[in-house]
Amino acid sequence: MGGVGDTEDALVPGHVLAGTSYRLVERIGRGAHALVWRGEHTKLSTRVVVKLLDARATGESADRMRLEAQALARLSHPNLVTVVDAGFAEGRLYYVMEDVGGLPLAEALGASGRMTPEAAIALSLEVLEGLGYLHAQGLVHRDLHPENVLVVTGEDGTRSVRILDLGLLKLAGGHEQLGLTPLAVATAEGVAIGTPRYMAPEQARGAAIDARADLYAAGALLYRLLTGRDPFAHHASVGQVLAALPREEPPPPRTFAPELDPAIEREVLRALAKRPEARHATADELAEALRRAVAASLLGAEETANARASWTSTVTLSDPEQDSRRVTTSSQATRVTTEPFSPRVASARVTVERTRPTVTPEAKPSPRATDAPTERATEPQAPRLDGAPSPPAASPRALRGVHVFVGSWLGVTLLTVLALLATRSCSRADATSRGGAPDGERISTR
Repeated sequence: MGGVGDTEDALVPGHVLAGTSYRLVERIGRGAHALVWRGEHTKLSTRVVVKLLDARATGESADRMRLEAQALARLSHPNLVTVVDAGFAEGRLYYVMEDVGGLPLAEALGASGRMTPEAAIALSLEVLEGLGYLHAQGLVHRDLHPENVLVVTGEDGTRSVRILDLGLLKLAGGHEQLGLTPLAVATAEGVAIGTPRYMAPEQARGAAIDARADLYAAGALLYRLLTGRDPFAHHASVGQVLAALPREEPPPPRTFAPELDPAIEREVLRALAKRPEARHATADELAEALRRAVAASLLGAEETANARASWTSTVTLSDPEQDSRRVTTSSQATRVTTEPFSPRVASARVTVERTRPTVTPEAKPSPRATDAPTERATEPQAPRLDGAPSPPAASPRALRGVHVFVGSWLGVTLLTVLALLATRSCSRADATSRGGAPDGERISTR
């Protein structure tokens, strides 16, 4: 079954690809040039995912699929899928991937079609990890959108994302270490390929692109997660979207998500800048900007500024199920710890923990007699009356000396007054005694 001229309908559940051990179980997707099936290895009884070239595809499509299979077989990253086999069967090119389960992002979002800002950024950080790895290998994805992001639940209950479909992969330079064979016919200049609603403006024009085109797509994906719609959803047709990309700014995300913090909105709009040079330079830079924006939205701009100088701030993004695995990232200003989000809930619990750094004062020698001038220099001075600035406030040690001096002076003054009063009383009593009655000494009670 299934020759080169056959249609996709020739492939049915239960079909075993001729000359292989792979049985097709359920069709789970279709791309522009290929079909994706969930299957099983008949000898090992293991689950796999099989991607087969559409029987009606062209030679260029076959060459792209060959490059995709080669790249995935050579790449290893937790946010990418892994290719375990490839070949030809029944006149079709195919390759086999690990079956990690999961749901496409669009389906995982549920009815609301959106996530809380914390959950959306937690997901985006994982996407950016995968993109950053691709870019470091000299590759550009060129087709990032919600259908090409898979939400995966591991055996231990933790969740992550996998970037799928490298069918439009571009070799941007520096990929030689992977040993990839370039396409026989490169994409012609002026030809736009990709998904229009997530394309960068330069990609839509068919101009030369680099990794920053993927960052635009990541920004558009985050826009969707935050608002429940893509940046140009107000344009119904693909033609209208392509016409709007080079000249029209998307509505600010807070138009549809008023609760969104301005710091987060600012980074999303920067990722969607028309000119590549106005965007973040790398996936790591965009990820770092999002971490800082989360910290600013949770702590407040003023408190965040103080935190950069004297606090260590930890922002934990997690879901109510208390996932155990954590992916920790750090920056100079804050340390943001993200726990994998739950695809079943569009919310996240946020915990902010801050601790002051421990400061150990330097030991100082005990004051000696020679230190007296220094001690006097710290004593408070009277405020100046000529309008000049007042001198610095006295130290606590100097203030204690002033208190002792004033207390001693008041004590001496009080004793002196009491002594004078006693002397006066005695003088009056003596005078009264001398001028008293003849029958004896008179005692005055005055």
